[in-house]
Amino acid sequence: TAKVVVGATPGGLVSYVSDAYGGSTSDRQIVERSNLVALCDPGDSIMVYKGFNIQDLFTSKNVTVNIPTFFKNKNRLSGHTIMKDGKIASKRVHIERII
Repeated sequence: TAKVVVGATPGGLVSYVSDAYGGSTSDRQIVERSNLVALCDPGDSIMVYKGFNIQDLFTSKNVTVNIPTFFKNKNRLSGHTIMKDGKIASKRVHIERII
């Protein structure tokens, strides 16, 4: 199994592909070994799935790491949270199409 980190613009264009790593490499290790953090600008926003425990890697760059709430095992969501997650999910579909 090979693992890569894939990035895309909000419009669906592939903007980043990391080197490939073995299946036992954690998502965090792949991000740490890549130059993804250096490529981000202050104010950028990235979206990740549950399990990508990488928020701290981007803090110094003032990059927002978005994890949809519905991946966090929440039973009740507020209206604001549902709207926010819907916006995130509409972007996630681009990544799913790419992969």
